[in-house]
Amino acid sequence: MTIYGGTAVDRLHSTTLVNLANEFLLKQLINEPTRGENILDLVFTNNEELVNTIDIEDTILSDHKLVIVETMLGDIGTGNNIRKLESFAALNFFHSKVDWNAVNKEIANINWNSELENKSINMMVEYILTKLQDICTALIPQKIKRRQKTIPRDRRILMKKRTRLVKKLKTNTRNNHRSLKNKIKTIENKLAESHENELKTEERRAVDAIKNNPKYFYSYARSKSEIRSSVGPISWQGRQITDPKEIADALDEQYNSVYSKPLCNTTIYQPSQNREGPQLEDIEFNREDIEQAIASINAFSAAGPDMVPAILLKKCSHTLSTPLYILWRTSLDAGQVPRVLKHSLVTPIFKGGDKAAAKNYRPVGKTSHIIKIFERILVKRIVDFMKRNELYNKGQHGFRQGRSYTKLDHCKATSFADDTRMTGTISTKDDYKLVQEDLNKMFEWTRDNNMEFNLSKFELVSYRHPKSSHIINNYKTPDGETIKQQNSVRDLGIIITDDATFTQHRVSSTAKARKHRMDSENFQNKESRNNVNII
Repeated sequence: MTIYGGTAVDRLHSTTLVNLANEFLLKQLINEPTRGENILDLVFTNNEELVNTIDIEDTILSDHKLVIVETMLGDIGTGNNIRKLESFAALNFFHSKVDWNAVNKEIANINWNSELENKSINMMVEYILTKLQDICTALIPQKIKRRQKTIPRDRRILMKKRTRLVKKLKTNTRNNHRSLKNKIKTIENKLAESHENELKTEERRAVDAIKNNPKYFYSYARSKSEIRSSVGPISWQGRQITDPKEIADALDEQYNSVYSKPLCNTTIYQPSQNREGPQLEDIEFNREDIEQAIASINAFSAAGPDMVPAILLKKCSHTLSTPLYILWRTSLDAGQVPRVLKHSLVTPIFKGGDKAAAKNYRPVGKTSHIIKIFERILVKRIVDFMKRNELYNKGQHGFRQGRSYTKLDHCKATSFADDTRMTGTISTKDDYKLVQEDLNKMFEWTRDNNMEFNLSKFELVSYRHPKSSHIINNYKTPDGETIKQQNSVRDLGIIITDDATFTQHRVSSTAKARKHRMDSENFQNKESRNNVNII
């Protein structure tokens, strides 16, 4: 940041403020004028998670606008509320003393063919989960519930000695004061050293667990965090809601609203039974396919509603392939999916922008690993069949490996998941018209396929040399609104600017690296430091 204008004293004060912000990684959050056309009222923070909303309103009390900042600060709590653990969640599957050979032996001893015979799909799942719970409860160590820390014996002895010396210091003559003070100081240094060594030991244990048990590390890191992220309050239908159930209902309504409704004049035809060419009449798979699908799951992935941990499936993939094969072969033949495996735990993840807006939270669902295994098998078989028989439409690019872009008449459209980018070269005014025509074709395609672009997320960036002539950029949305031009956009994590440089991305990445380094330094001996969240 460069300081311009003003007196020497003004520039000195401004430079001091900028240096302070850089030193403590503070970010200024006000980006709208607060007096005339100038931003004169500033809000700095080193933790954007603390800020929920920022509103700037006119007021009759001053020629400055009123800046209202709503924070997430509240009762952090003591951390003594221990979540009630049940079934799989109460067991420590990452304990070093887990005997996986014994677990596999118990699973292999069950005659799954006879036990699952004549059972319904739902009864099969219930039986498999019950047996696994019984085996794991008997052979997997329980998680140790968090208890209040006790003071180590050596530290208690030192504290008693210090208490006795303090009493002597109050009653003895002045001649012994210096000697007693030196002894007290020595004990306090030993206490500080003991406390520091304990913290280092805890941190080292957490760091050493990153590779084999990252959940332990993140659990330890969260226990040291002073901020508890949460969802809400949410602005919904003209009012602000804070009740968790109302927030959940509002988010559910928001997520449902983005689905398109079926077109009334569209007829869905059943595929002809006499259609010529290859047909996928059945999906064949075996136990080896089950084991390969399990191998593709991350051992540290969070469990779904059934609480079956991924590491249990991976460590027992061979023995569990038999009951899972029976389950999914029966499910596919019957055309039924177990009810319990249809459930999902949905977590709203903040994407950016206004934290009070429900549309700024992305739903992330956690489903059972058991059904994920079968999904992987089905996808692999169907995709292989489509590729082998060349049944894919040549124009289909979405969700196909190596087919992320489509060539239009003038532009190239690229897609990654639900993000679409369209790029084209503009040299003349005629090129501008061609780009708009390609845009119109994309809009028409979405209408024909009952899909919609999110107009509020449209972004326009023009890359050109600073000395180049101005090119018209008033491109229109389907509603006739002009797409607002941006100086920079974030694309797949990279900040791209209209000057075709990566300066802004480099500055942002450097600031994040500095913050991570500062967090790492503060992570050690945090209790002995005065860490303040500045807002």
